[in-house]
Amino acid sequence: AVVTALREALSSGAIGVAFQPKVEAATGRVSGVEALARWTHPALGAVRPDEFVPLAEASGLMGALTSTVLRQSLTACKGWQRRAPHVGVAVNVSADTVLDPAFVTEVAEELAASGVGAELLTLELTEGVVVSDPQLAAVRMGELRALGVKISVDDFGTGYSSLTYLKGLPVDEVKIDKGFVD
Repeated sequence: AVVTALREALSSGAIGVAFQPKVEAATGRVSGVEALARWTHPALGAVRPDEFVPLAEASGLMGALTSTVLRQSLTACKGWQRRAPHVGVAVNVSADTVLDPAFVTEVAEELAASGVGAELLTLELTEGVVVSDPQLAAVRMGELRALGVKISVDDFGTGYSSLTYLKGLPVDEVKIDKGFVD
């Protein structure tokens, strides 16, 4: 029932995006924002992302969820460019989505439609993308980088990967997981 409701929410536009600022510690300046998917179900209320994202992955809805978040994020980014032209947006992308060859085309089309420069978009990939198929991941990441998009490896240290997986990959940043740091 929740998967059906999620499918309906995606098709009706009921999935929203909240933005969490990334702040430079030394200056206090907002350097970017991270897009966070949000869903408020009419009967269930606010459904946490750690509840609905795994459902989206398991039910084949992750591509639709990513498309929704990407589109809304780029629209918002375009809106704040007059006031904050340096502030870009980061969007999380699942392994299945980034390894799909159609995703590169979709990103290019969404960037063109929004009018946002590719340098303002960062795609955050979990380390699982790198581990699941390192060769294909490198190809897709290279194609995305060729568009001008930045690539970030998110939650690094939560799985079984090592820094050697990152060698030779077109990655702009690595976000170390808190558990790994602790």
